[in-house]
Amino acid sequence: MVPNASLIVLPLVLAPTLSNRFIFQTRFRSSIVMGFGLFGKEEKTEVRTEQEEPAPADPPSPQEAAVTAWCREHRTSSGTAKLFFEMADRGMPLFPTDVDAVSWLTVGSVSDPSAAVILGLMYNKGLGVSQSYDEATRLFRMAADQGNSSAQFSLGACYERGEGVPQSWEEAAKWYRMAADQGDARAQCNLGWCCENGKGVQQSWEEAVRLYRLAADQGISVAQNNLADLYYYGRGVPESFDDAFSWYSRSAEQGDAYAQYSLGYMCQYGQGTCASTSKAREWYQKAAAQGLEDARKALTDL
Repeated sequence: MVPNASLIVLPLVLAPTLSNRFIFQTRFRSSIVMGFGLFGKEEKTEVRTEQEEPAPADPPSPQEAAVTAWCREHRTSSGTAKLFFEMADRGMPLFPTDVDAVSWLTVGSVSDPSAAVILGLMYNKGLGVSQSYDEATRLFRMAADQGNSSAQFSLGACYERGEGVPQSWEEAAKWYRMAADQGDARAQCNLGWCCENGKGVQQSWEEAVRLYRLAADQGISVAQNNLADLYYYGRGVPESFDDAFSWYSRSAEQGDAYAQYSLGYMCQYGQGTCASTSKAREWYQKAAAQGLEDARKALTDL
C-alpha cells in the first residue's frame, strides 16, 4: 500500500510488502510504474520504478525510424505504441527513416490528433529528434484539446512529472479524469491512485476502488494489484482475503512482480487460499527473478 498520514497497527503476522503503484506514460511507455510499498504494516516511503519487460515482438526491419523501432518493441505494453500500429493499419507508413517520420507526422499533426501524439512521443523521448519536453507537451496539449484520450493521458503524465510544464497534481488529475471518462484504462488507474492518496483530488477509498476496478477489468495489471491491496486492507471495500487473492492472481499471471510477491505471502500464511510452502516459494521465486528484494528476503526466510 501507499504511505499515508495514519499509523497502522502491526498484526501478529506481518502483512506482505504490498505495493500500490502508479502507471506513467513516461517516455510514453504505459507500463512504467511507481511503487510505494509496505513492509509488514509499517509504512515505507521508498519509491520504486519498475519497467515491465515487453513481450516478444516482430523482428525489426533492416532499416526503420527510431519511433518505429520503439513502438515495435513496446507494442504490447504501451498505449502510444498500440496507437502507432492502429494508425499504420489505417494507412500510416512505418517510416524507414527518422526524416520520413518527422516529415509525415508534422504534416499529419495539423489535422490528426493521433499524429500529434506520436510526434509528441518522439520529442518526449528524443526518438530521431532533439529531445524536448516543451515541444512534446505542446503537441500533447494540441491533441488533448481536441478530445484525444491518449493525448489527455500523456499530458496528465507531463504535469505529474513536471516535464515541459510546472509539476501539478491538480492538473495531472484533471487531464487523467478527462481521459478516464473516455474509458482510457491507464488514466482510470492513475486517477484511482490520485483518489486513494488525495493527490490533486479529495481523498476517497471508494472512488479509488471504483476507478481501479474499471481499469482492472480492462486488464491493467497495476490496477489489479492496487485493487487487491484495497481488498487486503479493507479500504473502500470490506476486507476480503479471497478477493485480494483473486485480483493478485490476475495481476501476477501478467507478470507483475509485486502481485507475485503478495501471492507468495498469502500462500505462505494461508490467506485466501490453503497454506502451501511450495506455492509460496514458486511465487517468491518469480518475483525475485524480476529483482524484487523483498521476495529474495522472503525466500531466504522461508
